[in-house]
Amino acid sequence: MKNGAGPRCRTGTVARFTLCLLLINLIWRTVRYALGFPIWGDEAFVVMNFVNRDFIGMISPLEYGQIVPLGFMWAELAVTRILGLSEWALRLLPYLAGVLSMLLFWQFAEKYFNRWIALLAVALFAASYYPVRHATEVKPYSIDLFVSLVMIYLSWAVYQQPYQKKRWILLIVIAVVSIWLSYPSVFVMGGVGLLLTYLVVSRKEAKFVGWWIAYGLCIIASFATMYFLYAKPHAAAAWPGDAPWTIEEWGAGFPPVKEPWKLPIWILDVHTGNMLAYPVGGVKGGSSLTSLLVLIGIVSLWRTSREMLLLLLGPLLFTFIAAAMHSYPYGTSARFSLYMAPAFCLLAGIGLINVIKTLRPPRKIFRCARVTVIVMALIAIGGIIRDVMQPYKSLSDYENRRVIQWLAQQTRPSDQWISFNAANPKLTYVDNLYRRGGSGARHRYYLHRLAPVPLHWAPDPMEVASTPGSQIWLIVFKDDRVPFPEDLLDNYVQRLIKRLGEPRQHAFPLHHKRYAMEIEIYEFSGFQ
Repeated sequence: MKNGAGPRCRTGTVARFTLCLLLINLIWRTVRYALGFPIWGDEAFVVMNFVNRDFIGMISPLEYGQIVPLGFMWAELAVTRILGLSEWALRLLPYLAGVLSMLLFWQFAEKYFNRWIALLAVALFAASYYPVRHATEVKPYSIDLFVSLVMIYLSWAVYQQPYQKKRWILLIVIAVVSIWLSYPSVFVMGGVGLLLTYLVVSRKEAKFVGWWIAYGLCIIASFATMYFLYAKPHAAAAWPGDAPWTIEEWGAGFPPVKEPWKLPIWILDVHTGNMLAYPVGGVKGGSSLTSLLVLIGIVSLWRTSREMLLLLLGPLLFTFIAAAMHSYPYGTSARFSLYMAPAFCLLAGIGLINVIKTLRPPRKIFRCARVTVIVMALIAIGGIIRDVMQPYKSLSDYENRRVIQWLAQQTRPSDQWISFNAANPKLTYVDNLYRRGGSGARHRYYLHRLAPVPLHWAPDPMEVASTPGSQIWLIVFKDDRVPFPEDLLDNYVQRLIKRLGEPRQHAFPLHHKRYAMEIEIYEFSGFQ
């Protein structure tokens, strides 16, 4: 691979191209992180677990049915205890993992592939949206990617120099720990296991068999402990009386093994969809070009280094098995498969250089590679511009935060905030915020995060106390995800009016593509 055939290498120019791409990608990541995108629903599901829980509390099933690795939750909680619950503190670990992933991918490609393959692979990785996006979200997907790269790097180092005991020990220790940081890391461990099996079979030395057994036993022990003590109880609590595959996004990622005649279409659809959206792509064949390049790369790597191909694609075998068992989705979304991004970008880079070599004469190969690099750089720069112009995932996320910020600015130290939306589903006289899904969790987060005064969740109106000169702010979040209890709200407000007088009303619509959303604020200024 490193010394494989390729176009004449202009070392200095290729190095400059590569560094330029790295710089653009790191700027993109940093700009997106610095912009502090509003927390959106899926993030809020995770974030609310950091508000009232300690480290022991994270072991219990999480709020909103979240199934997130314990190591990630503990690491995030440690950061929030030091830096608080701001968007930047919450996203610090994913951001750092993303930066390190970019640098580690570059180092791996440079070290084990020729410069042209490394350049094009880095170009594809640097221009890809999903590794950047998920490195600025409070979710474990960026950790999945980083762990995958670390394991690929370490296992290949072991394969190349298997007589070094320290490499084996480091590989095993990192693997054992990684299982607690990333659920799909177990698929990567399986791919590594295939590579080590190949090593044992091909070398036929007893000492390698010992290390191979040690690796397998440690992985099995770590995974079994994590699964039975943590993951399984969380999954059972998350889906009481139901199953995760009833969710459309998960269900589409499970192969129709009971209807095998549908498998060919399913396989084609999955492998040309968002799973391979590098640098860009989409569903329904939107990533077909990348899929074709990956396929060409597979054929090429099969001829030159089947061991590397086994390492890169081995995780897919175990992911498919898990998907067939309805345990983890195969494809359908780039986030679920982000740990495969290094493999897909490397194989696409190999495929692309082979296409260029086939279609262009040798003297024009450099020119074609340069054009490709420029296109990838422009895609990344376009990503930066888009993020600056639209620093939010959904406009309603931005508007929700802006409304709560406005309220915080209007609030005096002696005031109180009351939320009509309760975080306690047992309260039947107010709205159940859990029914509002991600938008409700987002709203709840910003009330916690931005409240400059005491925040009360749906107290009995007859127990609300005010002092002269202070104000009571009643905050109501509405969306039509499920019917809103207008009768309960009217009764609640009328009871407050009896104690506090007529309020001044404020209404703030939140723009969303699918749901009608609004925040209403009632400003009570004193006693009746």
